[in-house]
Amino acid sequence: MIVQPDDLVKQVLSNSLAALQADPTPLQFIFQQKSAAELAEIIKFFGNNSINCRFAFPRQVSELPGLYINIAAGAEDDQVIGSDFPLPDDQPSGTELEVTSLVGTWLSITVSISCLSTNAALSTWLSSVVLWALIGARYNLNQLGFVKQRLSLRDLSPESRYTPDFVFRRDVAVSGTVPATAEDFTEYAILNEIIVVPTIEVPVLGTVNEAPQLTRVGPYYVRPPSHYSGIGDG
Repeated sequence: MIVQPDDLVKQVLSNSLAALQADPTPLQFIFQQKSAAELAEIIKFFGNNSINCRFAFPRQVSELPGLYINIAAGAEDDQVIGSDFPLPDDQPSGTELEVTSLVGTWLSITVSISCLSTNAALSTWLSSVVLWALIGARYNLNQLGFVKQRLSLRDLSPESRYTPDFVFRRDVAVSGTVPATAEDFTEYAILNEIIVVPTIEVPVLGTVNEAPQLTRVGPYYVRPPSHYSGIGDG
């Protein structure tokens, strides 16, 4: 299984926006330090408007306001193979799955959520809602495989790609670690037939004196260079 944290974050944010539109009561908690007038404006906006929640970036200003989700960074963190990889909670220790079926690794990934709007205040409101949603969903995200989460926030800034329109952007980022596992390729006959053959120069004179053997390297089988007899043998 390959855990996709950007997809998990998108689900959390989409569900949170829909919930706030149906019942804006949580907004009073999120923005309790706002003035009564601004809080009323916030509740009115989220109750009456649909907000895009998508991957990548909007192509035009008409797609704003919105939350746009991307993988900002990702790298392998700690490689583990076979029996060292943790089992699902429902899998008892010592099973065949633990010993032979899985190979895998851990990936450290940062998911960036760009809060884009032509209104500066609205971009900040959106970033606060994103923080609230991700903090509230932290336990569920952990259960789904996105662990060791850390949140960060960028300052409000202009987004020049939409000039002459003036667009404001504030990014919220959530970094964490996810597992990525696969069954050993030996479980699949078609993949087990992958053969890597190195390019070698064949002598003009000489004969093959032994059949090459395949050597297992990870999930692949490598055919070593053939051995040839010298001139005059044969």
